[in-house]
Amino acid sequence: MNLSLATLVARIEAAGQALEPLSPVVSGFVVDVPADVRVDITVRRRRLDEWRVERWKKPEVDVNAGVVELRRADWTGVFDCRSRHVAAVVDELSWMSFDSLLRWVVEVFTLHDRTGLVLHASAVESDGQAVLFLGRSGAGKSTAAALAAQAGAGLLADDVIFVELADDGQAYAHCLPFIQRNQGYQGPRVVPVIAMYSIAQGPRDAVSALDLSEQLRRTMIATTLSVRDPYFARVSFSLAEDLSRRVPVRRLEFRDSQDFWAAVCNDIGVLAVESVD
Repeated sequence: MNLSLATLVARIEAAGQALEPLSPVVSGFVVDVPADVRVDITVRRRRLDEWRVERWKKPEVDVNAGVVELRRADWTGVFDCRSRHVAAVVDELSWMSFDSLLRWVVEVFTLHDRTGLVLHASAVESDGQAVLFLGRSGAGKSTAAALAAQAGAGLLADDVIFVELADDGQAYAHCLPFIQRNQGYQGPRVVPVIAMYSIAQGPRDAVSALDLSEQLRRTMIATTLSVRDPYFARVSFSLAEDLSRRVPVRRLEFRDSQDFWAAVCNDIGVLAVESVD
């Protein structure tokens, strides 16, 4: 099947096994367009001694050859960024291993292509524009998105979103076929990003500005850099810097009430006027 993965379309084969039943959200992202990445999955349970050795190996990255070799608890994979091919071996084809593999396919190829970033963020849509909520685990990203949806916004994602840095100078949020707590838009959807809010729950609803260095820092905190390698770290930082220049990052304090969404909408209105000026 061909699967929409943000700026990628991946052709995924698993030795004739059906993949759609593995995940309740994958079927909505199946597309009938040519693929630019091929993912071949082989199911083979590793021996215990083999698993113990591979489990703790660090990623092997050959920047010149464009090859990344990754080893996870339940799968291993060789990502050839030049030939646009992934050869993966999974111990058992489950929704968890499949979801994990897809996340790495998105991250490795989009960082290699420098097209954008996977962010640990929730996202909602209002008037055709995406608003992202950033923050560390437990900050209330899912809560903010759910409350905004109750106030009339459209839920895009509550845990992870891809942001494309397009050639037209805009940033676009892409929905992804990943398992999340509260499922948002279950299909390929691309929405321009108007603002990102670094959130904290508190006694009031208030938005405040951040200086440029703090905007970059909070964007970097939201990036999901799975490949712990200096090359990918440099690319990730460069893309985060670009994103923080394109999209303002604001600080949002909010109460556990959908009323906070009014403060966000007012701020978006101010940002829209400033962008025109």
